[in-house]
Amino acid sequence: MNLAEILIQWPEVDKLLAVVGTPYCWGAGDLNNVKEIQPSVPSSFPTGSKGGKGLDCSGLAQWALWITGQVKPDAWNDLSADALAYACDGISDADSAIPGDLYFYKNSGASKIHHVTVALGGGLCLHASGGSSTNGDDPTRSVQIVHYRRAGTFLTCGRLKDKFRP
Repeated sequence: MNLAEILIQWPEVDKLLAVVGTPYCWGAGDLNNVKEIQPSVPSSFPTGSKGGKGLDCSGLAQWALWITGQVKPDAWNDLSADALAYACDGISDADSAIPGDLYFYKNSGASKIHHVTVALGGGLCLHASGGSSTNGDDPTRSVQIVHYRRAGTFLTCGRLKDKFRP
């Protein structure tokens, strides 16, 4: 399925595409501050751990859940990629993930999940990655659309649990 077909099936994906190209900024984004993001206004993006503006992977996931109306406004303050996985119920077939589902990644030998992406449908996802030294200043590190299997060492897929939904 290509992006045009996804947009026909799930028009809400258009909202998610507004952040493609947003700088990756480690430590940027929690449920409280992502509510204020205006994708066309870079100054509205959260400030990361080192002062830059943008989104990290968990900030992107929390924004996506918020902007698509899938999460209660007071569901949590800030969740890491690992904590977001615990906020989800597993989905057995990752290829059938729908917009707003989350893909989780874990390096072999790691003790916890280190990365999360946002499903767009058709195996595509929004991916924000750059590492702890990236501060919104590397044009090659930004929110991108990729196939979920190209975003890292894929582990599992999940859908937000009902107790966090409006």
